Amino acid sequence: MKVLSPSMFVAVFGDLRSHQWITPDALAEDAYSFFVSRAELMGWSRQDGSGLWGMNDASFGLSTRNPQARLAWFQVGVDERTVDGASFPFHPLLTCGCDALGRIGEITVRAAQFLVPLQMSGSPAMISSVPNWFNACDPSARVAMRVTLDSGEDPVLPQVAVDVAELAAKITREPFAIAPAVGTAHVQLHPEVTDGFWLGEGRHPVTFETVAPDWSADSIAWTANLLTESCRRVGVKTSVLINIDRAQG
Repeated sequence: MKVLSPSMFVAVFGDLRSHQWITPDALAEDAYSFFVSRAELMGWSRQDGSGLWGMNDASFGLSTRNPQARLAWFQVGVDERTVDGASFPFHPLLTCGCDALGRIGEITVRAAQFLVPLQMSGSPAMISSVPNWFNACDPSARVAMRVTLDSGEDPVLPQVAVDVAELAAKITREPFAIAPAVGTAHVQLHPEVTDGFWLGEGRHPVTFETVAPDWSADSIAWTANLLTESCRRVGVKTSVLINIDRAQG
């Protein structure tokens, strides 16, 4: 039987226009070093091993030909004590990844992917309402998003999808909204995380239609966290893959 790793993974998809002064030959840093440096600068990770995560691996995938290419991915190890009663670090991870990419070029984020190890024990975080941070967003910036959660070989997500949606709907309010998607294609982002630390054979995806105040790292991360904490509350105990993009139309 495969053993799930306590790894958390974030990948950024979109397009990138490299800075004129950045060339492969001249670039002394890589995705790993940029990510580590940014995380330490912001206090999210420390050389003594404390912080929100421990660094595992990272890589750039700088394809500019595909408008929804995977630009980079970052894999970290999270500590059970860090997430007991607290949220998984979606926002710091996504922000750190985007900032690392921003050191080499101008990025346009088209989609994001997370892997979150819900098999870790510990109580869910307390999320009582939408943060006031979003209250001043421009109403015209509101955006529809598709969010697909997949439990891999474990069939648990389709079984609890209604409960997850109900819990998430109780917490969220304007300018967010969430509902199970009916007749909506699942969000598939390629290449996906390797199944070395995710039970990815035999898919069990569930897709939600959501509304966010804007298309930003803040909104993407908060939506991912909302659904993750709802999954924790209904007892999901497996790694869950989360794919998020903007709804078409």
